[in-house]
Amino acid sequence: MNRLPALVRCGLIAALMISFSLIPYSSVGQTGPSPEAKTKKFSYPAELQTYVNPTDLCDSENPEILQTAAQLTENCKSPSEAAVKLFNFVRDECLFGLSEADEKASVTLNSRIGWCITKNNLMVAMLRSVGIPARYHQVSVNKISLKGIVSNMLYKMLPEVITIHPWCECYLDGKWLACDVTFDKQTYQAAIVKGFFPQGNISNIEWDGLTDSKWVSVFVLEDHGVHASYDDISRKVADENRKMGPKFMLRAITNRSNKKTAKFRERYAGNS
Repeated sequence: MNRLPALVRCGLIAALMISFSLIPYSSVGQTGPSPEAKTKKFSYPAELQTYVNPTDLCDSENPEILQTAAQLTENCKSPSEAAVKLFNFVRDECLFGLSEADEKASVTLNSRIGWCITKNNLMVAMLRSVGIPARYHQVSVNKISLKGIVSNMLYKMLPEVITIHPWCECYLDGKWLACDVTFDKQTYQAAIVKGFFPQGNISNIEWDGLTDSKWVSVFVLEDHGVHASYDDISRKVADENRKMGPKFMLRAITNRSNKKTAKFRERYAGNS
């Protein structure tokens, strides 16, 4: 009888409640550059090779990703300058919206829409394509971070704790820096105008390549550590979605929420 809420809860959201085993991370040393770094714009320590390698979903060797990243960073003199260029592009040229959790980074680049999993996956891919080591940092967040941004129906079905929120981290000048690209500037500004993100309680979404940019910090409930690859987690989320209902129904729910987000962005972003 109550089929639609069940699909929303199970098809799109319940997958976010699954607990995943995390990839352990060990500190890396500072040695000579990796041999593979010779083919990249920037060099990096050999111990960080795993954070530059492509994966199936983080397809950093895709021609379109390579070309786009190369054009954006053509005149950049340092990894930090290049990273900021890529950050601004992914953050603002790919608007916030729901998409398939297991889509490749190149698909996100072409669609120009994504959420925390897919946009940060694209950011990791763009960084890796130019030789900047990058990884995923996963945390649990309070669902209030999405209040007013996704559709009301979808928000009501969210668990109070969303266990899967990755942000991108990249290795610059000997340290890992967070650079979360989830929200584009228009969506963020609209949320500020509506009071969803009180400016005194949340950091902004700018990034200088020198310090962390983690707008979501105020909403973090638990830290789950880092990953060199997010493929398995993304696929588990997507698989759970597909088991829970017809594809057309899940697509309809996603489209409805994305239309709401687009209207919210268009209506309020210009008033900031």
